[in-house]
Amino acid sequence: MNKPSITKLSEDLLEGDPTLNTPQSKKPKQKGGIDLSNPPANRRILEALVNDAGKTLGICIQELHDWIQDNPLPTELLKAILRTAKHLQLHPFMGHIDWVLTPAGDWVIYITIDGWITMIQREPTFRGITFNQSSESENGIPVWFECMIYRSNLMHPITVREYFYELKTEHPAWQKMPRRMMRHKTIQQCARLAFGISDNIILYSSKTRNNDLIEEIKTEKKHLSSKEILKKIIKTEVC
Repeated sequence: MNKPSITKLSEDLLEGDPTLNTPQSKKPKQKGGIDLSNPPANRRILEALVNDAGKTLGICIQELHDWIQDNPLPTELLKAILRTAKHLQLHPFMGHIDWVLTPAGDWVIYITIDGWITMIQREPTFRGITFNQSSESENGIPVWFECMIYRSNLMHPITVREYFYELKTEHPAWQKMPRRMMRHKTIQQCARLAFGISDNIILYSSKTRNNDLIEEIKTEKKHLSSKEILKKIIKTEVC
């Protein structure tokens, strides 16, 4: 039996975000992209992670090395990205996972909507997905949105209902496309319950976090340059 595909979602899904390149000082690189300034132990770990991730994802090792060379990132972040890519079997440079630097100085690695759909569709027990929304609305926006994921080994679908008033933020995306944002959030939460998929992976933790800014950068990053992203972060820190 062929697994159904999600045929009516493509026009509603946000495209994968490009990677965030933060300004880095120029450092000598060895062939293959591993930073020579890293201690030997770190270089060995990175080499091992590159090899493991490449084999798991079916990516040419040299392609991963080239990607690392073209996207200079902090060593610990790079290691976390490679571990996440291997663990979740998501391509780091195909828009499946992404990462953002918060004003609090935390690097947050997160799964994009394309990554969620990829993980859902490859699950062997996945048999379909449907959506429902409330007939009641406020200002033309449904009060709640439901996602139902069907599994071949369960009699009833996994159903998750999310409420607009609990999800909405002041971010422009929620003002312009609230239904799409509700659908994305509901897909994520339903997939977590249906298949036990983890949500965001936090690389560094701190006491304060500006969630609205994180969401703004995550949503708009495909429209912003690295300099514009840094301006947003700096402006928020000053305010």
